[in-house]
Amino acid sequence: MKSHKTRIYPNKEQIKLLEKCFGYRRFCYNRGLALWNDLYSNGIKPNNYLIRDKCKRELKEEWEDEYIPIILDSAIEDLSEAFARFIKGKGGKPKFDSRKKGKFRFRIYRKNNSTIRIIDDKIILPKFKEAIKLAETPRFKGIIKNYTITKTANKYFISFIIDTNEEVIVRKSTNRYTGIDLGVKDFATLAYDRKKKSTKFLRVKKFNYPKELLTLKHKIKKQQKILSKKEKGSNNYNVMKIKLQNSYLKMNNIKGDFLHKLTSMITKRFDVITIEDLNVKGMLKNKYLSSSIYEALFYKFKEFLSYKSKWYGNSLVVADRFFPSSQICSSCGRRKKGTKKLKLNERIYKCKCGLKLNRDDNAAFNLRQLGVKFLGLA
Repeated sequence: MKSHKTRIYPNKEQIKLLEKCFGYRRFCYNRGLALWNDLYSNGIKPNNYLIRDKCKRELKEEWEDEYIPIILDSAIEDLSEAFARFIKGKGGKPKFDSRKKGKFRFRIYRKNNSTIRIIDDKIILPKFKEAIKLAETPRFKGIIKNYTITKTANKYFISFIIDTNEEVIVRKSTNRYTGIDLGVKDFATLAYDRKKKSTKFLRVKKFNYPKELLTLKHKIKKQQKILSKKEKGSNNYNVMKIKLQNSYLKMNNIKGDFLHKLTSMITKRFDVITIEDLNVKGMLKNKYLSSSIYEALFYKFKEFLSYKSKWYGNSLVVADRFFPSSQICSSCGRRKKGTKKLKLNERIYKCKCGLKLNRDDNAAFNLRQLGVKFLGLA
């Protein structure tokens, strides 16, 4: 399964219909959640099919004629999955979707060939008279299982889930192994290729567009200040809110582009990749570094690296959360403990054996060696 997200360009009439579909999805989800809670409080164990059938009976026939019926089915499916995650302890208890603060989205899944139709660079939605223009057609060949239409600021997007029926992409083995140390000063430090007792290090700066990001940060602060002085609900407030949302969208696109390019380079260049399992929630409690850690998007980096490693057939090793990569000497294996532990402001690792190395380089090399030993390649 692969996904492809692109922008769509609906006309004025289509925008009205899309907004109605967003509202219909929110109504179905909230009604389903209310029924779920009622049944559970009465001692009845609810499920996807029971809630869906009850919702269908309650809705008038004209609703089914005006809106896409699949939206109700997919909304109740989302609700059922949310409760499943809550029961497993992987998420909070599902809450009602707010019209003002909720997300604008709805999902259409493949029921038959007429449900999902793409002609040239346009997509035809059920109940829509005209096709909606796509910025680009899906990049991957295969069967489109479902698509989700979302709204961010004043822009509309579509995300396809495609069954490509492909196996792992066959690529030439590079026989290169790397360890990646993530940090606040530099986004990542890569240690690789220990040939003739020499190791190469690559430091990746936070983002490839520092000037543009700094300008955007300044712009966002200015827009937030202006927005705070506007009257909520007024036209001026809504206009400024959309401008602010567009600025955030641009920033996320820049960061996403950086992460995609970096993870693609790593997965194509190295066979074995070792990363650390960072406790991001715990790191965010540090009031001095929380903003830098939040902006770094460490979890997204790990997520991208994980699925791309599956695509290209890499071996991804995740070190234990308590592995002291920055406290171990990469030369003799001696570990600093107690009062001798390396503090955050100490950037050079010094050991009795004579090693003097940048702490990030030392940590990256230790991670690389851990991955090599774990897979029995040492």
